[in-house]
Amino acid sequence: MFKPFKIIGMGQSTLNHFKRLERRCSPLFRCNITTNQQNQSKENEKYLPKKRKISFSNVHMKVASEILGVEIDYLLQKQQLGPENVIQLIEPPNELYKDVYERLKVILRTHSYPHGLSSESNKTTYVDTLLFTIVDHVNRDLETHPKILLVKEYDIKMVYDGDVLLGRLDYAIVQLSSRKEQACLLIVECKKENVDVAVKQCLLALKHIYSGRPVYGCCTTAEDWNFIMFNGDDFKIIHKRNVIFPHMDEHEDLWMKNCTLVIQIIYSCLIEQLRQFKN
Repeated sequence: MFKPFKIIGMGQSTLNHFKRLERRCSPLFRCNITTNQQNQSKENEKYLPKKRKISFSNVHMKVASEILGVEIDYLLQKQQLGPENVIQLIEPPNELYKDVYERLKVILRTHSYPHGLSSESNKTTYVDTLLFTIVDHVNRDLETHPKILLVKEYDIKMVYDGDVLLGRLDYAIVQLSSRKEQACLLIVECKKENVDVAVKQCLLALKHIYSGRPVYGCCTTAEDWNFIMFNGDDFKIIHKRNVIFPHMDEHEDLWMKNCTLVIQIIYSCLIEQLRQFKN
């Protein structure tokens, strides 16, 4: 049987010295290995494919359709639904309609009408006015706690097939359930011309923020509005609706008759979402 050998001529004090030296050097040796492994890992990362950062607007339509699980062209071409088939409409207080009308009337008198050639900043002035007024009324009428907020430039990040997809939505109406968590109630994308251009970005955002409850979004040119609902399985698109028209400041009755549905849809989306979160 093999027996441990002894070093001849080495006293106990010398052996103890070597043991102490071994204990001191052993952690240094292990740290050196770990450092070498980390350096080697960093070196290997140079040869790995890097994640690309792609904005929602630059995501190819085919890729977006794969993420959504449905062809976007099909969604845009199929028969769109009336609002009563998408959401349970709730009638807002008459004061809300009057308040929106008066505020839009002031904008019309101080800004150019947001036609197709208008700048995007001109269009967002109208959208700002409409959304801020509705949010203000919901907070006052329902005395929601915590309050809902209108956030401009709402950022979304999602990962797909190794790429990082970045979306910056023009507006999001959120309820702050805590300092760190935001419950998104409605997202809005404003475009200079055709609202169909914004549909892809809105669809991707709705897919990302879905968390078991229906989520809502809309795309607008300030004049025309398209609404989208996603319930986890299907996307439903509401017909284009108008909220303003030239010289509406001279035709209040006509505006009240033909242009208030957009306000009612947004109001209904917010009320429905708030009720769900409360339950």
